[in-house]
Amino acid sequence: GYRSYNGRQYRCVVSNSLGTVTSDAATLTVLTAPVITEHPQNVAVEQDQRATFTVTASGTSPLSYQWQQKKVGGSWEDMSGQTTETLKVTGYRSYNGRQYRCVVSNSLGTVSSEAATLTVLTAPSITQHPQSVTVEQDQRATFTVTASGTSPLNYQWQQKKVGGSWEDMSGQTTESLKVTGYKSYNGRQYRCIVSNSFGTETSNAATLTVIIPHDGCPCSMFEDMPPYGTIEHTAIDWAFTHNPQITEGMDETHFGYGQTVTRAQAMRFLS
Repeated sequence: GYRSYNGRQYRCVVSNSLGTVTSDAATLTVLTAPVITEHPQNVAVEQDQRATFTVTASGTSPLSYQWQQKKVGGSWEDMSGQTTETLKVTGYRSYNGRQYRCVVSNSLGTVSSEAATLTVLTAPSITQHPQSVTVEQDQRATFTVTASGTSPLNYQWQQKKVGGSWEDMSGQTTESLKVTGYKSYNGRQYRCIVSNSFGTETSNAATLTVIIPHDGCPCSMFEDMPPYGTIEHTAIDWAFTHNPQITEGMDETHFGYGQTVTRAQAMRFLS
């Protein structure tokens, strides 16, 4: 009773010198455990569309079917109510990478199909937005974006100058953006547009703050002054000569020569 003999028929021809007669046919039924003849195939669907997996098996009836799934990083588990030759699954984003197989059994044995993988084709999703960065003048600032979605993912960084509008940055097409903290870049914003063939998503904006050093600032002369002291002429002269922005609208009467002020006032005036 080889498996391949299942269903064969046999009869006997009996003869002698007076004639011949043929018996009725008899059929051989070979009782066999299940065998998978067609395994389920990998399926790729767009997000929220239906995926169908199918298994084909031979063996002595009745055959029982039990589909199983394996989540990413998990182990095989039975799927409640999935007990036919066909399994239908909705392609949720979180289902990407799950595997499916079917266990087929009868009274003579059990066999498991090969695993098939579900690929869910998804638009990009930003999982980590770029963060605002503060650097000293002329130092490098790095902005980074992290996204998930069906490969390949395309990246395009944009910048927004103070008072301007968003514009693409030529050649800035990777997950990371490096910017030199020039004085004129203070307050600029940066964001990244991530795209693939299924959609586009834009990150939150991140701001670049550039710390501008006070070249030649004589602030150190105040570090050792008592809680109350006198501003020296050199400090006032420097402030009005080299830092007109912080002294705009002021004159010597604010901190007149020889005027008594607190150390905190002096430091704030020249910072």
